[in-house]
Amino acid sequence: DRAMKFGKKIEREEILEWRAYYIPYKELKKLIKATANEMKGKNVAYALDSEGSVEMQDVDENPQERFFDTLRERVNKIEEFYIQQSSVKFVDQFHTLIMESIKQGLIQEYIPTKTDQVHMKQKLGQIQRKATIIAKAKHGSSKTDENNEEREVDFPLHAIVPVPGHESPKTFDRDCDITVPTRDDSLVHIPVTVFDPNALASLTHDQLKQAWREYYRGLVVMKEFIALNLVAIEKIMKKWDKQTDSTIRRSFINKSVRTKTFYDHEELPLLMAETENVFAQMYCNNNRDASLKKLRPQVLSPLFQQVKTFQVGINLGIFLILAILIFYMLFNLNVSQYPRFRSVMIIYRMGTMGTFMVWAWSVNMWIWDYYKVNYRFILGFDYRYQFFHYQSMFANAAVCSAFVMSSLFLYLFCSESPHAFSNFREIPWEIHPLFFFAVVLVIATVLQVRSKWWFGQTMFRIVRAPFVDSEFSDVFLADTLNSVVIVLSDLEYTICFFLYDCWTGTDICYTDVNIYAKPIIALVPLTWRLLQCARRFYQVRSRAFFLNCFKYALAMCVSILSSLNGAYQGDWLWAWVCVAILNYLYQVWWDITHDFGLSLNPLVLRGPDEKLIYPRKFYYVGMLSPILLRGAWTLSVSPEVVKLFVNPLIFAAVLAAVEISRRCLWNFFRVEFEQSKNSKLKKTINELPCKIQHLEKSPSSLRSSEVGSNPDGEDGGNVAVKDDERDEEMIREVVVRHRRDTEHARDARTKAWRAANVHLSQFIQ
Repeated sequence: DRAMKFGKKIEREEILEWRAYYIPYKELKKLIKATANEMKGKNVAYALDSEGSVEMQDVDENPQERFFDTLRERVNKIEEFYIQQSSVKFVDQFHTLIMESIKQGLIQEYIPTKTDQVHMKQKLGQIQRKATIIAKAKHGSSKTDENNEEREVDFPLHAIVPVPGHESPKTFDRDCDITVPTRDDSLVHIPVTVFDPNALASLTHDQLKQAWREYYRGLVVMKEFIALNLVAIEKIMKKWDKQTDSTIRRSFINKSVRTKTFYDHEELPLLMAETENVFAQMYCNNNRDASLKKLRPQVLSPLFQQVKTFQVGINLGIFLILAILIFYMLFNLNVSQYPRFRSVMIIYRMGTMGTFMVWAWSVNMWIWDYYKVNYRFILGFDYRYQFFHYQSMFANAAVCSAFVMSSLFLYLFCSESPHAFSNFREIPWEIHPLFFFAVVLVIATVLQVRSKWWFGQTMFRIVRAPFVDSEFSDVFLADTLNSVVIVLSDLEYTICFFLYDCWTGTDICYTDVNIYAKPIIALVPLTWRLLQCARRFYQVRSRAFFLNCFKYALAMCVSILSSLNGAYQGDWLWAWVCVAILNYLYQVWWDITHDFGLSLNPLVLRGPDEKLIYPRKFYYVGMLSPILLRGAWTLSVSPEVVKLFVNPLIFAAVLAAVEISRRCLWNFFRVEFEQSKNSKLKKTINELPCKIQHLEKSPSSLRSSEVGSNPDGEDGGNVAVKDDERDEEMIREVVVRHRRDTEHARDARTKAWRAANVHLSQFIQ
């Protein structure tokens, strides 16, 4: 029925991080059914009092009070959450974005849109006045005090005035209050906006543009959250009236819902309109339509989904037909008939395993979308583009599969073509693998620019691991590179082959170059992860990061011992076996307890306050995956040991497939664990790297500001203007004092430096 459909709609569209603030539609439906059964045969009459509570008449028991208490409690919870997010958080973030945009010269001034909302008019007016001060300060204007002395205004505010009895902080503390002395030497908290100067200094134009997009997305998400909850309240009350034969729905909504702030949510459309106008002014030459295209995500049309499904179907059909023909050819294989068979198989092994990675990643995205894991936010994908959608990835994987099979089939067919097609043998065998590799390079460098941009930015941070902070996407990609060592080795061999061996007829790339290239390729991703963990340990001094460093150091020992064993003909085999077993046990324990966030006790997977996103049986599979598959990774970074026992050409393909499968399962639970941590913090968007604080006034100033103001706020604007003027004057005093202290500190450092130079010169002489 329609109610069941709406219940599924809530489950499908709810934001996982805000799940605790949605109307529990299914639970309330069950409660309505149970209450209606209890009320059968009873003469029940009830009404609502002035506060929206249920008043029962002629009945000793009150079974439906449970329903209204639950609904009213959730409505109040939504109201509290909305006020916290919209009236405080979103306004503060808008304030910060405006100030930073002015300081970077993207806009000259901020003129808010006219609105009838008194409190929003005051807030936007305050932002406009402070933006004007910053704009004047940026252009070198000055203010004059009562003594006609010029006071240069410098924003953002760097000064922190210490509270007596506390030491002055050496660095900016986001969580501290700013307290300034008044003329009578008393301390008051001033309602000023405080910025983190270090964060703002590192905010580039691109970062600011992305911050505006993330802010707008947060407004859209909140608007959808409110709309879905309002529809849920309306439908659940309609369900109540139908089951209990009452007409209380309209009265309850009027008295308990319409009086809430989130019912009208007027702040959201206003802030969205302000954001669209400012973004259009800064980045779109005042073209609001272009601004909307850059701010709003692309909507997947039904035609898009149908086209992608058709692409998957047609390409999978081609893949299956060619795969059957290729298996038939390989079954009757005569290696001597195929030129450079081993080299060509390595090239196509690279393409096959790369395609298998795309399929695995597509499955990851599909499962994440199904269970509402916000992987686009966690991994830093651009939510506006369709490429970061599982249907696009499935279509790309199917196209790659058909292309790899087509190229391999042409190589085999042209090398051993029947008499009727003997002319195909005249085609040089190098053409097919070379064309295949050229297309791979085009796909990897030219097509899908958005994904390459994300990959390039992330890789640039990874290679600078010891010097920059690592984001989750950096850790995720670096760990993924550790699982594709065989694919990267095949890529190295392919490049070397087409640069030298293919044209000279030699086999130097396989016999000589690979001996040194494979260990280096295996060690480089491990080194990046080791440096990332080392930097985090240096910053926070956490034992967990030290243990993670030890895990990657142990893995590096496994790869190094494998190379030594190959160089010294098996002398290091037992050392490799011992370290490999220790590394296997350590990584299995780390995967389950740290990367997946699970307990080793299968009966208690996580703590009582940590909800599971996937079905419980999924986590049992996740706990078994490192136990069963971790050994494949150990062998993949030990090529010199593997070739002592089995054919490396075939066994390497099996190892690569097993390791990619294990990484696919690892991705499921690693991203899910990060999602559960974001759910605790109610984090759905990337907030600004800077943070503002509104500091409270003293009680006396609050009382003085309330004098002469009525509850309707008719005189509130004038009072707010006077308060802002007084606050701005106090801000200037703090800034001037800070500038004077800064100059004194600079002079002291200069004198100390000169004295040190004098002592050094004397010592040298």
